[in-house]
Amino acid sequence: GEGYQIIITTHSANMIARSDAANALLIRRNMASGTTCYPRIKDVIVQAIEDADHQSEALFALSNSTKVLFSERVVITEGKTERVILPAVFDDLFGVTPGEDKIGFVDIGGVNNIPDTMRILRAMGLPCKAVVDLDFVFRTAPAKRLIAVDDSGLAACKKIFTRLADEGRVTLDKAGLPTAHDGRPAISAFEAIAKEADALPHIDYFFELMKKQNIWLWKKGAIEAYLNIAKTNAARMEFIDRLAETNDRAALPDYPAIAEAMAWLRE
Repeated sequence: GEGYQIIITTHSANMIARSDAANALLIRRNMASGTTCYPRIKDVIVQAIEDADHQSEALFALSNSTKVLFSERVVITEGKTERVILPAVFDDLFGVTPGEDKIGFVDIGGVNNIPDTMRILRAMGLPCKAVVDLDFVFRTAPAKRLIAVDDSGLAACKKIFTRLADEGRVTLDKAGLPTAHDGRPAISAFEAIAKEADALPHIDYFFELMKKQNIWLWKKGAIEAYLNIAKTNAARMEFIDRLAETNDRAALPDYPAIAEAMAWLRE
């Protein structure tokens, strides 16, 4: 018999399989521009990324996050702690979940994919922001031209890392950036530099520079440093269980910085 073309419209992410997400058409309606049909994820990725391998990575990551199609704003996270804790903190602060506020939290499987993914989402008509650790500004940001490779702040911080290495507190790679040290991951070195007085002005500068590009930088290194928890599932779950206890939350001196970040995500 003759073939038929079937068009399905839906408001539910459950109706779109991962394999279909790349080909789905996103249609939005608002008072300012009326009804608009945005390009498919697949088409936008080809246009936004020249490297075929990176196209595949981005396509796989976004296809695994079909909820981006049903959000009005997208927040890209790079770590498990953010994925688990930030939605709970958001709900605790504002009385609504990110989903109820039409914000989709998305993990795209690798910090290096964040800048390209943000370009793709903007091309799809989706406002987006990202939340990243401090090492992002030293590794990914220069590689993706979000900050100049010869930026004076980066150079100054590398000198501080050299000093910390001379003191036996960190281990550096050939590029002069931290690697694992004494059984501790590289991020511990970025948490260490965040406590150095001569590094603070540079980190404040990095924060403002990234914020202008819709990226929130954890100035203390990583979110765990603000919450005073370990990078373990047990610590994350314990924190969420304690979250409703006002006195416990008030005992965290850096919690206001987390609240500030959540408010920024709603702007």
